[in-house]
Amino acid sequence: MLFLPSSQDHELKALKFFGAGGLVLTSGLFFLGAFLRYVHKIMVFGNGLDGLTRLALRNMARNKTRSLLTAGLLSSAAFLIIAVEPFRKEADSNTGENSGTGCFSIVVETNIPVLSGLDGPSGIETILDGVQKSNRGNPQRARQQVDRFKNVLKDVKVFSLRFNPGDDASCLNLFAPSKPRILGVPNSLQQRGGFLFSATSEAKENPWNLLDSSNTLVNAFVEKNTVEWMIHSGLGKDYKIQDASGKDELLKFAGLFQGSVFQSEILIGESQFLKFYPQQQGYQYFLIDADSKDLSEIEEAFKIGLSDYGAKVSKTKDLVERFASVENAYLSMFQGLGTIGLLIGTMGVAAVLARSVWERRAELGLLSALGFTQVDVVLVMLLEHALLLFLGLGIGTLAALVSVLPLEHSTATRWGVLALLQGGMFFFGLMVCVASLWSIRTSNFVAAMRKD
Repeated sequence: MLFLPSSQDHELKALKFFGAGGLVLTSGLFFLGAFLRYVHKIMVFGNGLDGLTRLALRNMARNKTRSLLTAGLLSSAAFLIIAVEPFRKEADSNTGENSGTGCFSIVVETNIPVLSGLDGPSGIETILDGVQKSNRGNPQRARQQVDRFKNVLKDVKVFSLRFNPGDDASCLNLFAPSKPRILGVPNSLQQRGGFLFSATSEAKENPWNLLDSSNTLVNAFVEKNTVEWMIHSGLGKDYKIQDASGKDELLKFAGLFQGSVFQSEILIGESQFLKFYPQQQGYQYFLIDADSKDLSEIEEAFKIGLSDYGAKVSKTKDLVERFASVENAYLSMFQGLGTIGLLIGTMGVAAVLARSVWERRAELGLLSALGFTQVDVVLVMLLEHALLLFLGLGIGTLAALVSVLPLEHSTATRWGVLALLQGGMFFFGLMVCVASLWSIRTSNFVAAMRKD
């Protein structure tokens, strides 16, 4: 399982995850069963802690089925908590062209189209004119802001995309999109390229050239998660949309993005967009390539300069993280279920301990009669169930770590938090066992032995 070829395909990842993890978890429990059969036959000798530990090991195998069931519950819960953590998503630390942000820093959406777009010097002039208009009553402030923004906007590169409104196709929408938002990609962006692709229908040095393909169907790009879970389609499959006149048109998904800013839209070439939606004049979606050190001022410039157009300005990294937060919420739910299972398993160890004490009153009475102190009896019982707790958590943790080896580790993985959680659960289990044993501190086991 570990040596299967690496792939972005979620089905292969699931095979690696469940296959490797399940096999290691099952193997661990088999080895635990063999270990219990072995320690059941060991000789108990020695004194002090060494002798008590040997006695505890032998007692742990007294009821192998009960011990295995308890360890299995603990290991399964620990496996679930740890194994889902590497699936946690955050914005890619790689902010180059072949990343989810495409090396763009800002995305701007407007409610009213900008007829001439914002590309080139004329676009910067449009923004500066908007800054002046927003300060009509204060000419001095207008000049100051224009001078300040002119300096930070001089090296900014803007790509303007056409936009047809519709339903949000991302996982932020609770409902299936019946009419997804459509973006028309200009030739300038196609030639520039960029963004991370999960898969394409044809191998090309620049995948964006697929949008200009002369097939009978119009090629389109979409986010991988969007096409799988929201649109319920896939790479190379057809998808029906309606043009401005209500006529059905077929798109073919020729490329799938991976963790991009385009999770709410379907992208087609600008020429095809104008054929489908000739009434959509101007541009309403803008990608901004800007220097990160001036980002706050550039954001302010676009907000003020395009305020008359109803501009919404977002950082690309924030946008990607907002999409990822939905997946992270589901993962947190699974981890919560695992934590509940771990709590139940820990309480199960305490229940097993209490039942064991009740069933073995005569045995414990014999130990007392042979000279074992009350502290020795309690320590043997505590060691016996602490070892069971440790082995159960250890098997689950080992299986989880092995299962995530084939996966790419996300920088969002909170290994420190997981280690503290596992350590905390072990400590909590010990305290529960101590609390259960506290009740037998005054028990007269010798009297119980005489009664039997």
